Amino acid sequence: MNIIFNSDLLFATYLIEDRLPRVLSDFLQTCGENGHEIVIPETTLLEFDRKQAEFLDKEILELNKARTKLEKYEVNFDDFESAALARAPDLVALIGGTGATCSVVHPTLADFQSAHRKACSREAPHPPDIKSDEMRDLVIWEISLRIASPEDCTILMSRDELHTHHRGNSEASNHGLIRCDSFERAYESLSIETESGRVLRQLVSFILDDLIAGDDLPLIVGAQLVSVKRPTFVDTNAGTTIVKAKVKFNTGAGTELAATMTFEYAGTSPFTIKFEDTREDDSDIEDFFHRIAEPPHSTDDIIDRKRGLSELIGE
Repeated sequence: MNIIFNSDLLFATYLIEDRLPRVLSDFLQTCGENGHEIVIPETTLLEFDRKQAEFLDKEILELNKARTKLEKYEVNFDDFESAALARAPDLVALIGGTGATCSVVHPTLADFQSAHRKACSREAPHPPDIKSDEMRDLVIWEISLRIASPEDCTILMSRDELHTHHRGNSEASNHGLIRCDSFERAYESLSIETESGRVLRQLVSFILDDLIAGDDLPLIVGAQLVSVKRPTFVDTNAGTTIVKAKVKFNTGAGTELAATMTFEYAGTSPFTIKFEDTREDDSDIEDFFHRIAEPPHSTDDIIDRKRGLSELIGE
């Protein structure tokens, strides 16, 4: 899985020296341990470097003030070069130091052209009432869409309104791009690319259009599975598998659907799905059961097979 960063979740209120902020460092270490790659758009890197350069200038100024103060009071000290003591951080190297693989992706001409069109026309994911044209954030959006794919989900780490607004849900869902506005949410969404998470995601992909078309769940075009927790798999005597998990969906309308979801499937084909303990934000939703297809074997088939097996072994 690729994890793309906007600058706001790399932000620090001080000059970073030899270690990234703890919450960021811990998350990056988890990504490295699970084989997820960190992607830094060049736009993000330039923004990060600009902010850190401001902190560096302040740090050098403070060191120079300290020298002046020591000289004023005739305190003996080893002279120093402020610019040699305080240095700007190398973001890519610091990320690599956590054990995560990191690459910088440069925007293409197509990225710029698409971002330019969306900015001028206020197209999705541009919020309709935002005052600025947000060209910088649209470039990051275009890079994220280009990197993401439905087969291998990608996370965009950003709190920016343009990146998280529900107007971008449909485009993000089509590209397999999951938006996370916090590290807590990102930890949840990493579950999508575990072995069990991929099974759930594939099963959901088979019937998501049917769920959107129905009236039982508040899912619309752009809805997306974003989290899988505590999945359990049980094989049945009928040759099917039942999987149960805590899940979260982006509904496509700016709300979140949380539920206990149960699938029964054979091979890769689901034939029943059930939603229990379902909530849309703070509102409860009735339990929902849907039969997608008939099970691969009827009850009569199973009874006949059991009878034949009993006869074969002489019982």
